[in-house]
Amino acid sequence: MREVNTTCAYCGVGCGVSIAPDGKGLHGDASHSANLGRLCQKGERLLDSLPLPSALRYPRLHGKTTDWDSAIALMAERFSAAIRDHGPGSVALYLSGQLLTEDYFVANKLAKGFWGSANVDTNSRLCMSAAVSAHQRAFGEDLVPGCYQDFEQAELVVLVGSNAAWTHPVLFQRLLRARESRGTKIVVIDPRKTATAAQADWHISLPPGGDLALFSLLLLELSRQGAADPAYVEAHTQGLDATLASLDAALADTGAAARALGLSLPELQKLVDLYRGNKVVTAFCQGVNQQVQGTDTINAIINCHLLLGQIGKPGCGPFSLTGQPNAMGGREVGALATQLACHLSFGDAERQLLHGFWPGSQLPDAPGLTATELFRAMADGKIKAVWIMATNPMVSLPDRELVQRALQTCPFVVVSDITPDTDTAQLAHLLLPALGWSEKSGTVTNSERTISRQRAFRAPKGEARADWQAVCALAQAMGYDGFDYPSVAAIFREHVALSAVVKGVFPEKHFDISALATLSDEAYEAMAPLRWPVGAQEPRLFADGRFAFKDGRARFVPPAVMPSFPAIKAAPAINERPARLTLEPGNFQLNSGRSRDQWHTRTRTGHVAALCRQEWEPQLYLAPKDMQALALKEGDLVALTMQKQTEQADGVAVKTSELKPSELKNVSKAELFLPVKKDDSLKPGHPFVSMHWTGQELGSGVNAVVAAEVDPISRQPAFKGQKVRLNPLGSVWKLVHYGELASGQLQYLRRQKLCLESGAAEVFYFPPGVAPEGNPGRQLKALRWQLKAGQKTIWLQAWIRDETLAGFNIAAKGDLPLDHIALAAMVGRPLDGALLKTLESQVLAGDSPLVCLCRGVSRQGIETALAQCPDGSEPLLWASEQTGCGSGCGSCLGEVRAIADEFLMSAEVSHG
Repeated sequence: MREVNTTCAYCGVGCGVSIAPDGKGLHGDASHSANLGRLCQKGERLLDSLPLPSALRYPRLHGKTTDWDSAIALMAERFSAAIRDHGPGSVALYLSGQLLTEDYFVANKLAKGFWGSANVDTNSRLCMSAAVSAHQRAFGEDLVPGCYQDFEQAELVVLVGSNAAWTHPVLFQRLLRARESRGTKIVVIDPRKTATAAQADWHISLPPGGDLALFSLLLLELSRQGAADPAYVEAHTQGLDATLASLDAALADTGAAARALGLSLPELQKLVDLYRGNKVVTAFCQGVNQQVQGTDTINAIINCHLLLGQIGKPGCGPFSLTGQPNAMGGREVGALATQLACHLSFGDAERQLLHGFWPGSQLPDAPGLTATELFRAMADGKIKAVWIMATNPMVSLPDRELVQRALQTCPFVVVSDITPDTDTAQLAHLLLPALGWSEKSGTVTNSERTISRQRAFRAPKGEARADWQAVCALAQAMGYDGFDYPSVAAIFREHVALSAVVKGVFPEKHFDISALATLSDEAYEAMAPLRWPVGAQEPRLFADGRFAFKDGRARFVPPAVMPSFPAIKAAPAINERPARLTLEPGNFQLNSGRSRDQWHTRTRTGHVAALCRQEWEPQLYLAPKDMQALALKEGDLVALTMQKQTEQADGVAVKTSELKPSELKNVSKAELFLPVKKDDSLKPGHPFVSMHWTGQELGSGVNAVVAAEVDPISRQPAFKGQKVRLNPLGSVWKLVHYGELASGQLQYLRRQKLCLESGAAEVFYFPPGVAPEGNPGRQLKALRWQLKAGQKTIWLQAWIRDETLAGFNIAAKGDLPLDHIALAAMVGRPLDGALLKTLESQVLAGDSPLVCLCRGVSRQGIETALAQCPDGSEPLLWASEQTGCGSGCGSCLGEVRAIADEFLMSAEVSHG
């Protein structure tokens, strides 16, 4: 048997993975151009993620197992009836970048081609649609011009709104190695000092939303200072003069504009000089995309590269860092509601082409509902049947309350997934078991346009099917021709053939994979990774200066709304005088984003203990000044809300801290209860929370407090800078339970199960003024005692069965750091004095956050090593050598460097 070469299931880097012949081991594929053999810690634990706590293996109707024939027949009946009685616009698909290209292709073909409904959108709308719109406006087509080699050939790489050290770690490690070998400069533009910013040569900390103004100002200054490539601009672009004129009025006072962004004139000039004097790659991600003016901001970035003539050349250009493994493939087959297959629009000529290619099809004549519009229409009763595939909108979409109402209102909700446990799956009428990574085969396209094979290496269990098979079964049941594919390779060939037809009719289009038209099933199975245009000598697009408009010229695009500096000026977000402190909506602007080791809504990673150790439970990270102004200590609980809380009859707002426990059910659903943690990297007034937490940990997902504001051009939701209010609840009781849970009802604000390799554990937070009550129940013997940790009292309660420790609680007010793994391992051990002493010692020792997951090194371990660092040694190198941290995937190096820097500063102070 040979190894199976496939691709990673996570980010858009698209790393190659080699699976051992027995399917029990993996390593990075050294032959894959994306990662050259390297994997991040999520990728290294792909096999650990496969045993799901609850896998969906058979169709379920209203919670009861059914068969595929009955499920497909019911779907055909309900979707056909909706189209017949209410029109094509009453049915919809909501898809995902987790689908393979072939799944995406047939889903788009069914809905847009044969239902006649353009209501087909994807969760890529939430992360990449601003880039799509910006590319279309500037280049004439949704195209990423560069490739990963550009990060290694650039003289300067600017990362904007990207924490690549965590979100695209393998690509970021390539960049760090380029700096070591070639001296590549790294600039990070981000409000937070992220793990990426900590490793940059220069971190520019802008006010949130300041990117549009900065790159508009940069364009003006580059032009004013003669940095333009006039020959390139004249030959290959249009619209520069109009763009400069529109910006000049808003940004005439360079000094005032720079100050509003928190930059001095010398700092602005430094950035101008870096751009004019180097080959530059500007890479952007969600921090840019997920803004109300995200599309305009990306066009502002592209404008700078067009001015410098730095597109289509080695080591330079704008680069969109894609979030999902096949977000690019989905865009190519028309999975967004605003486009058709092969980057076609809804014009008469494009629709006629598709009608001829798909005989019997009836195509919509206008774009469909985008993600937030779709669920709003569903909540209004306009969507009568929806099929959701491989995504969890109850957690990932903004305004969770609206999404829940939409799914409860829609008469027929079908969900295809690998587990029945997601927040969305629990609201489905019909659940369909889908093949997951390791079981399904097809292709994906990564951020640099490389098409790779994803291959199955495990046999499917139960009756799970590939998504394309389920779509084709429904299409045939509804009487449509053209869905009888004998293999997944046949779907790919049809996708290829369509690209050839499109290129023949619209020669200005750049998307072209027609060289693969004669690919046999055997050649498809053996296909090595390849970048399109297939067979091209030049790996970059636009090397000849021709863009995808009919005249071949790229467009400079001015912002639809000019930057307004007072609106982004870093004004105090809260009044620091406690007597005047108010908590009105808008006092805080919440940012959410990825944590290092989790993926999306934790469906595939939340049950892997090793990936949970960096952040055991949801926390709200606050700037120290905010903590001080609100009189908060680490571990104190806050209520985080997006909208007004429940009002009493007289219209007076109810404060959570004033509610009795029995009244907590009346609190607005758009409220999260989170312990706070100090974060020196944050600006005052701009708290941060990881995006991954769901209703299963919080009672409501993080996006319960995110309003459905969208970019007016791309319709992408603006997850960044959300206005929220914080209501401090103070040092409420926190209880952590291990092992067998005692009987009796606990009255709590929040309950969360922890993922541990051995033993069960749960965390409870209680309402203000309510103390946890021990209730041994089940006729178990109980012990109850307390410990003193400084000024803090810690209560312990243990349950004993057959002279062994059956379970125990640890409770305290406020912060309660614990080593959950060590404590859970004590459950089931014989109870004696030595075990109780060990338990007490472990509780008092607390917990040190895990920094290096690959080597299992905690912050305390690094600090211990640094304390022994000999004079003259470099602390970072010493810590790495002594502990092994950073020698695995390398994504922890930013945190290790920050700890080493703190050590150096403290050493300088002590020797001062």
